[in-house]
Amino acid sequence: MISEAALWRELARFPGWDYATRPKGGVADPRYPVALPGVKLPLAPPTRTDCVCVVEAVVVGASGVRWSLAFHRLAVVAGPSAWATDAYVAAGLADPADSPGPWTISHGWDGVPLQSRGHTSIIVAREGDRLLCLDAAPPRKMRPYAVGWRGLGPLEADAAGEVLLPDPQWWTRPTCPRVADYRQQWPQLRFARLRVG
Repeated sequence: MISEAALWRELARFPGWDYATRPKGGVADPRYPVALPGVKLPLAPPTRTDCVCVVEAVVVGASGVRWSLAFHRLAVVAGPSAWATDAYVAAGLADPADSPGPWTISHGWDGVPLQSRGHTSIIVAREGDRLLCLDAAPPRKMRPYAVGWRGLGPLEADAAGEVLLPDPQWWTRPTCPRVADYRQQWPQLRFARLRVG
């Protein structure tokens, strides 16, 4: 079982991080805030990441499980599966789920898996059909931050290092994503509910 407090602790490592964009003709160079037990990965600085690294760092860091290169390759969709969720299920940290709930990893493709754009995120909470989703994405005009709450704002922490919710009633904000929005944006979609207790 993963402690919910540990998940929040690991989330608190990412406020202010940038996105590891791929330079023309080069490769992206995402980093991790701390070492994960059992696998050697590039650490910050610089503080830049991507969607799969945020999810892996938070979940593995919170679980304390000894990770492996095989699990890491699954988590970052480097083979042999097209689904990042398979890493967490195989490691015994999550169970496959048909729909998102609190502390659910989502991985979707906007077309054919491995041949289209993919995205991994953590659904931290759900109220009705609204989702509080933490993800990392390249900053854009309407989203000038890299790591944050989808549709709601950047990931921030208070002076004590506690993660701040974007709004105490986040589900009432019109920009808060719905389950249907997720399914529309990522027609090929899988969920894995973390074993939190």
